[in-house]
Amino acid sequence: MKSKSIFFALSYLYTPNLPDGTIGVHSPNLDKTYLVDSMGWGNIWVYGMDIILGGYITRGEFRQKAHHLPAGSHTFQYPRTRTENLALPFHQLHPLIELFSKAQKWQGRSKMK
Repeated sequence: MKSKSIFFALSYLYTPNLPDGTIGVHSPNLDKTYLVDSMGWGNIWVYGMDIILGGYITRGEFRQKAHHLPAGSHTFQYPRTRTENLALPFHQLHPLIELFSKAQKWQGRSKMK
């Protein structure tokens, strides 16, 4: 099945039922197809845990500053990672007060229009 929509970015895939087989997502711009087999689907909900927002960074800054973390690396959360990742030290995030200030300014401008 082909989507009729054009996407700028794809953050996640959702289906109400687990697929019986492999799902492929093709990007004509990248000329690349990503395959998700039936065992690759997982629940990303976080149950019974606290999520602490400790800072922010733009996607562009993250791409510039993050370093490669190979599959099998030890991290704080896991003895070994299963996939390649990008990592960034916490201290390189911007303080949340900056984000909140920008949001308040944006909200003030949008009310004036």
